[in-house]
Amino acid sequence: MKITSNQIDKHLYTIELQDTPEYSGSILHELEKETRWTLHENSDGSYIGDFVPTDTDTNLFKYRDNILSDNFKYQLYSLLTSNDVFIDRHPTYTVDFLIDNAKLFSQYYVVSEDHKLGGQHVDEPINQIIALGLVYFMYEDNPLKGTLIRNWNDTHNIIVPTGYEKGWLLINSDKSKHQICNFGLKRYGIKFWVNVF
Repeated sequence: MKITSNQIDKHLYTIELQDTPEYSGSILHELEKETRWTLHENSDGSYIGDFVPTDTDTNLFKYRDNILSDNFKYQLYSLLTSNDVFIDRHPTYTVDFLIDNAKLFSQYYVVSEDHKLGGQHVDEPINQIIALGLVYFMYEDNPLKGTLIRNWNDTHNIIVPTGYEKGWLLINSDKSKHQICNFGLKRYGIKFWVNVF
């Protein structure tokens, strides 16, 4: 699995996963059928859900396993350590340091059709979560299903394009504000984040 990236702001990249397994086209269908979501419900009944597969022979498990692979980590950590914002925040973090000391997490993600927009937030704690990303499983580029990410200079929001196995990578800091763009449309994806404890 290969990460192709395009830097669109000081702390933000669009990404696309390439050379993915032949079964990757089935991931959306499998997520739509999945019933074991852990749902985080709002008072109005809308929800955000997450899911970590445990059945090792399923495509969902194998796909997530690719995200957690040494190859993916090396590409991700190489990208992070070449970013100026990341270097300013973590000047001693090299690829080797991250391989030895960081932990990459990942889980599938669903947002209900009726989920209301919340305020922009930063993933905490920012000194431990050093980067985060989301890859969408949807076939169209639909800004209503995307993510609003505040630009580095705090003057406007950027709507990250969507698409199958496309998404974003964000260097985490107090300027990494983001929120769901979700106007009556369900969306699926896989989240990942890097912690240094």
